[in-house]
Amino acid sequence: MQPKTLLVAGGIVLALAGVFVVAVGMHSEDGPPEGGRDLLTTDGSGGISSFQIATADGEVLWREEASPARPLKRLHYAEIPAGFRQVIPLTGRPRPFRKGERLKTEVMTPGAKFTHSGEAVDETRFIGGVWESGPWPPRTPGA
Repeated sequence: MQPKTLLVAGGIVLALAGVFVVAVGMHSEDGPPEGGRDLLTTDGSGGISSFQIATADGEVLWREEASPARPLKRLHYAEIPAGFRQVIPLTGRPRPFRKGERLKTEVMTPGAKFTHSGEAVDETRFIGGVWESGPWPPRTPGA
């Protein structure tokens, strides 16, 4: 799966022992997906098993899960797609983002984990910056 990013401008790409790829300075030629409304910053066509968005301090604001993994084209904050269930918060809607708040998304697929750090544009939109991806579960070197 590839991130929904079309252009790397002034970025640095590192491969750490072939396990993780980190990109800095990523942006799309057309801006963030749906102006930041689409929180899914990776290709979800192969199936998503969970998605969460948390603050920089680790407070999970919203998490949803699907079993088995389900394909997703887009994901909007606090809108639960068919076949997914909201896990955090247990009931009701998650609190709105705070403009400028540092956030981190985590997308789990059957074979990979994608994280994307960025900030809130407004109460429901996110613009990412640094992303990481790697196999999931993690592979043990030499195993």
